[in-house]
Amino acid sequence: MTLSAAQIDRYRKHGLLFPCPVLSPAEAAACLGELETYEKSSGGPIEGKWRYKSHLVFPWLNQLMRHPPILDLVSSLLGENLMVWTTHIYPKEAGDGRFISWHQDSAHWGLDSNQVLSIWVALTDANRENGCMRMLPGGPPQG
Repeated sequence: MTLSAAQIDRYRKHGLLFPCPVLSPAEAAACLGELETYEKSSGGPIEGKWRYKSHLVFPWLNQLMRHPPILDLVSSLLGENLMVWTTHIYPKEAGDGRFISWHQDSAHWGLDSNQVLSIWVALTDANRENGCMRMLPGGPPQG
């Protein structure tokens, strides 16, 4: 997904860009299927240590972060020389009341560069009723 000049400008001005359809429904279902297969084999929802830097453990997630539409999107904003800092899996099971409080990813990670961004990829439908991602516009950090 190569971004237009207007999309790049919007990102630079507001620090966020959405929606960015990077997976087809079939691709999202395949990724979700991989996660569910792991959960069935381990006897329950993915736990703590497997949720962080997950691309180092799960081949399907390593492939997802290298998915051409995702790389095209990120390259449009940061250039071709890219590095994955981390991956996180945040499952939200039905009836799960947990939430992630407001935060800024760069500050949370101790990074101060405007050459950092986060991509949120939902593997299921996300809307207000079931707990979608919420973001506040504001320019990216100036580092």
